[in-house]
Amino acid sequence: MWDFCQRIYPGSNIALLTFGGEAQGINSKGTIALHRDDTYAIERACGVNLGTATFAYNTERKSSNPNASTIKKLQLNDGDIYSFNCKHQHGVLEHSAERFSLNIWTVRKNLDKYPDFALDPTIHQLLK
Repeated sequence: MWDFCQRIYPGSNIALLTFGGEAQGINSKGTIALHRDDTYAIERACGVNLGTATFAYNTERKSSNPNASTIKKLQLNDGDIYSFNCKHQHGVLEHSAERFSLNIWTVRKNLDKYPDFALDPTIHQLLK
C-alpha cells in the first residue's frame, strides 16, 4: 500500500484510509464537515477515491464563513485520484455506500514549531 502512496505522491510520509458505509456490523457515516488540515502538514494533499462522493472545496483560503460562490462541489468517481491544497476548507458532503478514501500528506520536517502535535518517536526518526 505504501508503494502505491509513493507513486501517487512521491515523498509523502503520512496517509489515512477512511471508510463510509456498513460492513461486518461496523457503520461509519463517512462524511466530514468543511475543515482545514492542521499546521503539522504541508499544503499539498492527495486523495484516492473508491466509490463515489461529493467533495466540497472552498476556493477562498482566508474565508472561515464561505458562501455559495466560493464553495465548489466536485463529483468524485470510482478510481479518481486528485490533489488539493489542504489549507483551504474541504470536506465530503455525501458518498456512495461502502466508499473508501485514501488521503496522503507530508508532515512538515520542522515539528518544533508545532508543540501541540505529537508524533510517535519511531515515525519522527523516519522523517529526519
